[in-house]
Amino acid sequence: MAFVPFVDNEHDIPLNVVYNYFKILRHSIEFMDPDGNLVPICLDLARYESPELVTLSLQVINRHFTQMSDLFTKGEDARILTSPESITNFKLVNEHLPVLRRLILIELEDQHVKELGEILDQFIKLCSLADDPTEPNPTNQRIMLNASIIADIVDVLSKHVDMGLKDKFAGLINIRKKCFTFLEKFCRKHTQIQAILFEDFSELLNVKGAEKEMGLWIQEMFRENEELAMKIQETHIEKLVHLLSKHQIHEIWIAINAIIRIDYFPIKRNQNFAVKHLMQNRDKVILYTDKKDRAYRIGPVFPALFSFLSLLL
Repeated sequence: MAFVPFVDNEHDIPLNVVYNYFKILRHSIEFMDPDGNLVPICLDLARYESPELVTLSLQVINRHFTQMSDLFTKGEDARILTSPESITNFKLVNEHLPVLRRLILIELEDQHVKELGEILDQFIKLCSLADDPTEPNPTNQRIMLNASIIADIVDVLSKHVDMGLKDKFAGLINIRKKCFTFLEKFCRKHTQIQAILFEDFSELLNVKGAEKEMGLWIQEMFRENEELAMKIQETHIEKLVHLLSKHQIHEIWIAINAIIRIDYFPIKRNQNFAVKHLMQNRDKVILYTDKKDRAYRIGPVFPALFSFLSLLL
């Protein structure tokens, strides 16, 4: 969109007309200012006693000076799709994402849940190499990352589920499991994706109904990523220990272990947090009582966890 300044020497132009014009300009995909009139006019508009117009004019100025730098930034991340497979997958992702985003905005009926699950299955499959499912597919990771899929998955996980009505929400609970499975596969060996996901880490720890899949995702996200593990807060480990004590799921312990040890080397601060909260919940995560034939036995719920604490205490 080329910027064309208003020229009317005989009449004043209504303020709302100017505002609406600049609003369109701000949201245009790209715009040009060949005559250099844009900035002076925006600065003049910023002098009006209208907070909305001042804000809008400054946003347009910022857009004017940053659009090229934004182009170069995106260019650095760009990848040329050369293989027929990558082009097909690019089209597949861009075909499914609008549907997924539409489903996020509505109340999901059974048919919607089924459709959403099928889309997630496709995305999960794209995360791995076709000839070796144990290895990530870097090209597809980049395609989906550039499509801003992380925000969409977080939105799906944020959809309301009443855990007191598990039968009614069974479909959405299964969707949550698939979302975490996708994140687990999606972030493999990709520190940039892992760093972006960490921005929503606190929020994602509150998602209920998919604790096993959550644990596997956390393990993958922190695998050999010491820099990310050092950003962990005590509240994160406290939350994980709470989940461990409540559900006694082995995958949560695996997640905690991934955060406190990187490639068998302990991260002291994280280890101290873990020990503190594990000991506070030791009656639920370390020992259990098994009544059998009127005899009581006491032993570790998680042998690996018990051994870990034995070395420290």
